[in-house]
Amino acid sequence: MPARSERRTKIAQRRLQVEQLHKGGGTQQQIAATLGVSIGTVNADLQKIDAAWRETYAEDRDVAKRLDLARLDDMLVSLTNAVRSGDLAAQRVYLGVLERRAAIWGYDAPARVDQRVHGHLQAGPPIAELWRNAEKILAKGDWTPRSHEPSGNDGSKGLVGHAEPVKSPQETRPPAGR
Repeated sequence: MPARSERRTKIAQRRLQVEQLHKGGGTQQQIAATLGVSIGTVNADLQKIDAAWRETYAEDRDVAKRLDLARLDDMLVSLTNAVRSGDLAAQRVYLGVLERRAAIWGYDAPARVDQRVHGHLQAGPPIAELWRNAEKILAKGDWTPRSHEPSGNDGSKGLVGHAEPVKSPQETRPPAGR
């Protein structure tokens, strides 16, 4: 049993070193070389460290949100009289506070994302949202591919009776941890 205890202690000490080197900006290769371990070991340690951080800071994040919201509410109260009296600087600050509160609560409209599709910049909703909408349409069974799509500007033909099922980004990603 003492050997197991020593091994756990060495792993814990190594993970502390990996954590410090990672926070200091070291790459996995640099950390592995510094500690004399494989990149795979460093990667596994970083995954354990990240999981511990998520667990530790999830509660802290909620506490910080509540604290920030309370601070913002106090700012709104202190600015109210100046805003009502027409102070333009106070109104700009008040609006900034409201925007920050909205961002924390998450009730602003979702951000539009610029994406590159076949080399062309497309502005619109995020890809994940487009996938969800497409899956809803396909689930209803209201859509069937046309046998002949109109030709594009480049002279290419569109999809013609494409029979392969469309995969969502989740289905095409490799499993986590690989």
